[in-house]
Amino acid sequence: MIENLIGNLHLYIEGSIGLAFLAAYIGGVVVGFTPCTYPLIPVTVGFIGAQGSASKLRGFSLSVFYVSGLAVTYSIMGAVAVLSGRLFGQMQTTPWTYFIMANLCILMGL
Repeated sequence: MIENLIGNLHLYIEGSIGLAFLAAYIGGVVVGFTPCTYPLIPVTVGFIGAQGSASKLRGFSLSVFYVSGLAVTYSIMGAVAVLSGRLFGQMQTTPWTYFIMANLCILMGL
């Protein structure tokens, strides 16, 4: 039963735009629970709490702008990745990409 559902999931999503949006939303919520987002929670809450301490409306508006900024940024990055076609896949097959990314990680770690 589950294998059939998972195996045909792409057919269900292609057939219904509402289901596609629901799957994207659920995927975004699940990604929000990854360990790399945990260190950002105190920083975000501290900043919005400090800046929004004047009123609840200010705190709410800061939260809305924060979430909207993240959504727009990730949407643009996803659109660029989709519109580039196979460019991202082809870039990862060259050793130069690994060399540049490794040096970037070392540089950012200094």
